[in-house]
Amino acid sequence: MGGIFDFVVSAFEGAAYAAMIVVGFACYLATKKTPMFAHQSMIRLFCLTSGHSNDWISASIGFFKRPYCFRSAGGVIGEMAEPASRDQALRALRESGYHLFERRLSGDVCAVAGLHPRLYSRPCV
Repeated sequence: MGGIFDFVVSAFEGAAYAAMIVVGFACYLATKKTPMFAHQSMIRLFCLTSGHSNDWISASIGFFKRPYCFRSAGGVIGEMAEPASRDQALRALRESGYHLFERRLSGDVCAVAGLHPRLYSRPCV
């Protein structure tokens, strides 16, 4: 009895969370603020579906709103439009989970951003 009962309970919970997300979206459209119950419902639905709910929501958003096209791929860490730098960074991220860019933020920028000086002075591990 536990297997079917648990499935039915999970299905009802998922439907309730999804309904609260839809109500939260309506609130967002009206007020431009997402209510806390909608945030919590998204978290609970994420846990209940092992993350698949994020894929479904993302696909729904992508159906109505196309990806943003950036005019430039340059920023504080360099020009990412160059395939060589971008591929090098992606390869390092895939292999080790991080990448050390040649260009780094200055101490002044980190101070303005409120980054702790001790963290800035320590080497990456």
